[in-house]
Amino acid sequence: MRKKIEHMSLHHAAYAGFPVRIVDSVLRQRSQIWNEHDYFEIAFCADGAGFHKTMKEKRRYRTGTLVVMNVHEPHCWYADDTSHVAFLQFTRGFLNGLEPFLLDNAHESFMLKTFISGVTGGCRVFILPAMYAAQIKRIYDGIRGELKTKLRGYETIVRAQFLELIVRMSRALEREHSQAVRKSIAGADAAVEKVTAYVTEHYGDDLTLALLASLTPFSPGYFSKLFKKHTCYFIYEYVNEVRVREACRMLKESGASVSDIAFKTGFRNIPYFNRVFKDIIGRTPTSYQKSANTPD
Repeated sequence: MRKKIEHMSLHHAAYAGFPVRIVDSVLRQRSQIWNEHDYFEIAFCADGAGFHKTMKEKRRYRTGTLVVMNVHEPHCWYADDTSHVAFLQFTRGFLNGLEPFLLDNAHESFMLKTFISGVTGGCRVFILPAMYAAQIKRIYDGIRGELKTKLRGYETIVRAQFLELIVRMSRALEREHSQAVRKSIAGADAAVEKVTAYVTEHYGDDLTLALLASLTPFSPGYFSKLFKKHTCYFIYEYVNEVRVREACRMLKESGASVSDIAFKTGFRNIPYFNRVFKDIIGRTPTSYQKSANTPD
């Protein structure tokens, strides 16, 4: 069934001088009307939980969530039970003169595209930690109060509070990004450590990139780059280093032949073993074995 989408506008005489408002809504457990609008919207969930849906995705929201909506993006809200949401709505006219500040502070690409570039459509959902949610609530309360009383200079205060909102959002984004980076680094470190330990234990096996990558959450191509970045080795170089190290130990400690040691350490081709060994150690396996077993 084709969705019926209601068009909403802030281009009204009541907002001609200062095109910004806060609409406080109580969302209940029922299907909401799909709508799109010719103004920007930053919705703050003060209490409740549910889903926010666009034509492309369905995202969970809860208390403390901010939803940034671009102009002309059809969307709809579904509350689990009852949600209290404050909608900060403003037009491009409200942003006049604020562009330099936004360029400095709204560094996240979606916010820049939304507020400055003129690109239409798009949505970004931020689930804020309690500390940031309390700050955002205070800002909304301040804007709401100024718009209600309209005392002298209220436009300046509202703009200042809006800019504070952008800064708080940017800080929350930076925190979110840094946490994601730390998590990514930790995950990469764990993956590399797991693979290096596996190579140490199974150096005699057929160690392919596909096999080693399967020990991690990453694709072979991505893990190959990740491993090189973390160890400065290509995977095949690291495997050969481990194998040659073990071959050196065996050449010193056992009376096995060079060919037997080559196969035991995972090399399936004797000429290749000789070449790799010499590249790493600087001499052939036979020469190394003779010198290691020659009394001083």
